[in-house]
Amino acid sequence: MSPPGTAKTKMIDTLSNLISNANYFYYLLTRYTEPDELIGPLDIKALREGKYERITTRRLPEAHIVMLDEIFKASSAIRNTLLDIILNKRIINGSDMIRVPLKALYTASNEVPQDEEDAAIYDRLVIRSFFEYVDDAVLDDIIIKGIVITAKPLSTLIKKPILSIEDVEKIQEDVMKLAIKIAKDVNIRSNVVKAVRALRAAGFQYSDRRVIQTFVVIAGLALIRGKRMPDITEIADSLVFMAPMTPEHKADITNILEKVGLYGNPEIIERIEHLVKQAEMLIEQYKKTSSIPVFKTLADVVREIDKNMKVTGGRVPRSLQEKVKNVVNEWVAIQEELQSLIS
Repeated sequence: MSPPGTAKTKMIDTLSNLISNANYFYYLLTRYTEPDELIGPLDIKALREGKYERITTRRLPEAHIVMLDEIFKASSAIRNTLLDIILNKRIINGSDMIRVPLKALYTASNEVPQDEEDAAIYDRLVIRSFFEYVDDAVLDDIIIKGIVITAKPLSTLIKKPILSIEDVEKIQEDVMKLAIKIAKDVNIRSNVVKAVRALRAAGFQYSDRRVIQTFVVIAGLALIRGKRMPDITEIADSLVFMAPMTPEHKADITNILEKVGLYGNPEIIERIEHLVKQAEMLIEQYKKTSSIPVFKTLADVVREIDKNMKVTGGRVPRSLQEKVKNVVNEWVAIQEELQSLIS
């Protein structure tokens, strides 16, 4: 969820172009959208023969990747249709229950759902992502890259896919195998249960279905990060992805996870995030000016980042860990360059 104009649809369009043999279905929903628009119109020829069937060609029932824009503006009829598709990947077509080849379903909204009737569909959206417009500090870079993407079709920007739909199926199989394995791990299971109990006690709705899905998300994160088994970082990150109902909940959730020993102190994490942004700006400034005062300020900031990272014991979001790693690598490269000039 994010404000309008934050490239939500563009991201999924790009993803679909990176996977070969993937059928992609996009639809912008309104309160007037009919189920036929998603799952296909009635087959009039079949109806004349007494068969109630739909023409599903190029519709959601034949798609591998689906993007439904403005999901919470959909009618009750649309939502009821989607509930079974998301959960069981199936749809009734005539007298048959057909399987849907769905591999990933993405939705977008400009606002957080408020109505009670939104609860069922919202619970089925496993990972919830909230973001705002980009930071003013990177607007210049966004303009340069954005105009290029806007001016050319994706097909010309993406030279060739990086995965096939068969690769995606294999990855999903591997994720499920690891999910089963980690669910049987007593330590991981007890940490998840401890965290979920704490979240529920604090008033967060975390359904039994989401508890089970948590292990799938943990497994997915571990594989993405090249780990044979996840640690508390993947457990914490998964819950931060899955538990928030609104953007404001994230800070409360990280605080709860910190109390049960799965996350670093949220105030320190926020401080590190601020220092990382400062370091990134200083690095860019130094590359342009080679200024000694900038170099000295950057050195102080990097030392402060290291000090705060040690306080957290490494219990910070993985995305922040990567940013810290990139800053440190850039800092090391600058030092090496200066050393080579001195030598």
